[in-house]
Amino acid sequence: MATTTRQGNVIDRFRDRAILPITYGGVIVGFVGRRHPDAGDDHGPKYLNSPSGALFAKRDVLYGHHLLAPGPVPVIVEGAMDAIAVTLAGQGAFVGVAPLGTALTEEQTLLLRGGPPPVIATDADNAGHVAAENTF
Repeated sequence: MATTTRQGNVIDRFRDRAILPITYGGVIVGFVGRRHPDAGDDHGPKYLNSPSGALFAKRDVLYGHHLLAPGPVPVIVEGAMDAIAVTLAGQGAFVGVAPLGTALTEEQTLLLRGGPPPVIATDADNAGHVAAENTF
């Protein structure tokens, strides 16, 4: 949750962000922080993940995958907040899942096996179109 600056000061890694837990196998393995929508790019990336380590590698986990079950349709979106919105709006029929700042990886697709085929629902901007093509 903390990081050291170049000057040697310890600071809150996720300062000024909404922080969401990333779970795998029922265990919190990391966090994703979403910057305020009104904050500009000078406040860092839109989403900031925990650094990779023994418990967490973003290429291996989909945000929201812990909610997948044989019935609901997984909906692949771009970010954790989108995944939460889809899950809430889906009323049990859909579960939002999101790669953690990476293109969808082979390891992440393995988490989708055994259920209904996923729906890709990325944003309608250029980045969303690129993400949808890469995911497909």
